[in-house]
This record gives sequence, C-alpha cells and structure tokens, in this order.
Amino acid sequence: DVRLFARPHFAAACASIGLSNLVMYTVLLALPLYLADVRGFGVETAGLVLAALSAFAALWGPIGGRWTDQRGRWLPAVVGAVILLLGIAGLALAVRQPDLTPVVIALAAMGLGLGVAGAPVQTAAVEAVPHAQTGTAAGIFSTSRYLGSVTGSTVLALLFVQHPQPGVAGPFVALFAGLSLVALLGVWANARVAERGE
Repeated sequence: DVRLFARPHFAAACASIGLSNLVMYTVLLALPLYLADVRGFGVETAGLVLAALSAFAALWGPIGGRWTDQRGRWLPAVVGAVILLLGIAGLALAVRQPDLTPVVIALAAMGLGLGVAGAPVQTAAVEAVPHAQTGTAAGIFSTSRYLGSVTGSTVLALLFVQHPQPGVAGPFVALFAGLSLVALLGVWANARVAERGE
C-alpha cells in the first residue's frame, strides 16, 4: 500500500533503512576486494576485519533498543546515523593507511551506529501507521531494506567490472567518500523518523 508513504515518519524510516543498508552492504562486498586485490590479504584476514562491523552491530543493537525505550525514537536514531556517517567517512581515509587498525576502528564505528539506530528506526516505522496496517508497513519496510542492499551491490558491480589494481586504493577512497554522502542523507532521514523529543 504505497499510500503509507504519505505518512512522513514512515517514509523517513523506509528511506533510513534503505540508505543504511546501501552503505553497509556495499562496504561488506567492497572491503574484501580491497583487502585481497589492493592489499594482498587472504580471506581469513578479510573475515576477521569485517567481523568488527558485525560484532559491534550485534553488541549495540540491544543497547540501542533499551535507549529507544528510555529516551524515545528521535535521539538514538540520529546519534546512530551520525556515528555511521563518521565510520564510513573514517573508512574513506583509512584505506590509504598502511596499517589495518584504522579500517577496523572505522568498521567498528559503523557497526555501533547501525546497532544504535536499528531499533528506533524500525519502531518508528511501525508506530507511524494505524495498528491494522502494521503487517503491510513491516513488509514495505523490509522491502526498503533490501532495495538499499540491491542498489549498493549493483553500484559496486558497475564500478568494479575489472579487478582493482594491486596497491591502488583510489577507487575505494572515492567509493567510500560517495557512501559518506549517502550516510549524510541517512542522518537527514533519521532526523525525520519521529518528532524531536519523541
């Protein structure tokens, strides 16, 4: 029921999850290419580095949920989006560094932001519609999530038709800088999932 998008908080929540998933999944797919082709690391290293994002998202998800229950939807949604923005911007800088520590820190920040913002955004989406339409709203919300994922995957495939050159991090700097702009749009969307103070 596309009429649900006429509800500003619901539309903002769908935009938020789509944009955050675009950022997250593009990073999850791009970083192994960077680590293998540009830096020459194996799949084990790539898995361990990416674990920082997943671990921090899993750790901070319940904390974000409790914060949402205590302080409302707006503040944790915005704080999470800002942390995600800082993480992806940090990743754009980190891929030029010789050490992987800045990459891991940037991914951890991204996971923290995703974890904190997840509960308030999803809660705001369901609360923005009449009770009888929560099932429809949940379906549209999930569709928005996967639309972001598919868009990110498609963009990545178009950018890297050929494998990256060893030692050349420039394309990844540009990619992650572009994703920083997407994350900035996410901050804007998250600030609209609920009224300030709610």
